Amino acid sequence: MEGKVDQKYVDTCTPDVDGYEPACCTCPALAVCEEGDTIETIVIKRGTWRYGFRSPQVLPCDNEYACRVPSLGGLNGTNSTGFCNKGYNEESPLCSTCSEGYYRDAMSKECLVCTGSAFYIGPIVFISLAVIVVLVAVGVATWRSDFYARHNDRITRMRDQGTMLFITYQIMNNLQLAHRSAGGEEYPEPFAGIINAIDMVLLDVHAIFHADCIEHSDFEDKLKLTTLVPVGIAATVLCAQAVRAAMWKADMTKGYALQGVLMLLFYLLPTTSTVIFSAFPCTPFHDGEEKMWFMRADHSIACSGPDSKKYEDIRTFAMVMILVFPLGVPLLILALLAQRREAIASRTTRRGDPKELETISFLFRNFAPRYWWAPVFDMFRRLAFGSLVILIRPGLQNMITFAIASIALVVTREYSIHYDTSTDMLAYVASIQILMCIVALMCQDMNAVIDSPDFEMDPDIVGTMLLTLNIALLGVFLAVVRIRPASNNSNIGAASSASAVATNSDANLGQSDPEERRIVMDVGLGMGWKRGGANVEHPLDIDEVLPGKQVSSWG
Repeated sequence: MEGKVDQKYVDTCTPDVDGYEPACCTCPALAVCEEGDTIETIVIKRGTWRYGFRSPQVLPCDNEYACRVPSLGGLNGTNSTGFCNKGYNEESPLCSTCSEGYYRDAMSKECLVCTGSAFYIGPIVFISLAVIVVLVAVGVATWRSDFYARHNDRITRMRDQGTMLFITYQIMNNLQLAHRSAGGEEYPEPFAGIINAIDMVLLDVHAIFHADCIEHSDFEDKLKLTTLVPVGIAATVLCAQAVRAAMWKADMTKGYALQGVLMLLFYLLPTTSTVIFSAFPCTPFHDGEEKMWFMRADHSIACSGPDSKKYEDIRTFAMVMILVFPLGVPLLILALLAQRREAIASRTTRRGDPKELETISFLFRNFAPRYWWAPVFDMFRRLAFGSLVILIRPGLQNMITFAIASIALVVTREYSIHYDTSTDMLAYVASIQILMCIVALMCQDMNAVIDSPDFEMDPDIVGTMLLTLNIALLGVFLAVVRIRPASNNSNIGAASSASAVATNSDANLGQSDPEERRIVMDVGLGMGWKRGGANVEHPLDIDEVLPGKQVSSWG
């Protein structure tokens, strides 16, 4: 007698060799099965979800708040009790999207009611920080006192180093977002809580201002808002600049209008590109009869079947936006830098000639003169840690991001591409921080797939270590690179010096040869920084390089 396999139960069944029905089937890992249970009557564990009561696929919920354990019913079930808690969309697999009238809290990932007091916290904090930044920028720009003149270079350096930290935390957030979008794990707590709390650095306006509460929206609305608003602002500003240039016979490529557009695109590029690439991945769910595919970024949008028209429209729109943002913006900036590469490479101050380079100086002023292409390299580095790896499965994604982070660390360590040694040190610290984040994601993935106490890594310990090491690295940087007024040259040439920065203002910087200035800035670290291919193995006495020059002590 031939054996029978009853596919009504689960995918893995033992043949019924004696001819009795039903066949014996393997109980899903996240369910509790008793003898005689059918696929409709098995009990799934708390915090799990399945695509109706005929589905053998039992999966963990989107978060701990989303799912409840029903007695019967749910999507495609026998009644309407459902698998999702209040505030979560019953039509969305894993209860991963919020119902109408609710928004996703950035920190807890919980769906909260739009009328709650927590709704106003994010927008108020973001607007307050934006106002403070604008006021400080306007104040610095209009402050023409002797103090500002003396410390102009130091103020610029601090601002650029602050930008570097901002970009580093953007990368940390995008790493987690890309890893989660590919089906991987998140950072362990408590580090995950800190990263989620500062996710404003992603500049995701849709999430910060809870656009779901203004009008219930899905990923298509988020994609259009994230891409078309910057394009619209840029087009409006550039059109006004074109009219002004035509009326006053001015140069279209100079002025604050183009600079503002470039800064907007520069800071929004990683987040915008991540949203664009999130439009492509889909994930399968089994309804008991066949696989159903849904977007990873929004499980309420079907990728297959009769309801997939919206997904096809989203994918087409995203393909066009790839040409505008991940490809178009870096190529535009590369063209502007290449057009002025001689002026950038020959500059003797951080910003260079204000008449020719003021519009794009924010791009290159953080890098050494000869590395005019470094801003574009840095932009692709930022994209590689987020949007460009979203389409890659988690294991391979970890390997690729680890390789990119290692290359970036070596480039920072060996080639000193930044304008001064202190910024090179900060870039080195930031590269180590990014590497540690990638290792933490690897540990999380290992915990998820390896079911053995011998290899188990406590996520709380990993998260605490990651947070502690990040704080410690920044503390070491601040301790070694202390910003203080210039005193004298006696403590600059010593071997124990952290670094030496050869001027206080752009006016003084312009008096020295830029290559000589680089060696003065680089001699203090004793880390083998290069000058024109020759390795500087030992600290030099600063008076031998720039006798009589005023310097700032960094250690």
